[in-house]
Amino acid sequence: MQFIGYLKSNLVPGNNLKQLEYNSKILVNSNRLYWQLSELSRKKEKNQTIRIILEEIQNINDDQKLYVEMRVKDAIECFGDNLAKVPANTFINIPTMSSVAVSRK
Repeated sequence: MQFIGYLKSNLVPGNNLKQLEYNSKILVNSNRLYWQLSELSRKKEKNQTIRIILEEIQNINDDQKLYVEMRVKDAIECFGDNLAKVPANTFINIPTMSSVAVSRK
C-alpha cells in the first residue's frame, strides 16, 4: 500500500483506539513501534508483546516507510498503558481514496 498523505481527520488518538473494530487494520508510526520495543525490552513479562512488535518490524520492507499496517487488537496490546501518552500522529485510520490528501503542483 502506497501511503500518500493523511488528513487530520484520519488521526486516531491512542485513547480512541479501543473504540475501533479489533480485527480492522490501522497505520502505526514505525518510529513509535521501535520506541515501544525499547520500553518493553526492560520488562521481562512482556515477551508476547515484544514478539508482536518484532513481527510488525519484520514486515517493514522499506527503511523509509514511516507507517506500517497493524491490527487494532495488536496495537492495543503493544502500546498498552502508553496509549494515552503517544503523540497524535502515532495511529492513522487507513485512508480511502476520498480521504487521502494529495499535493498538487
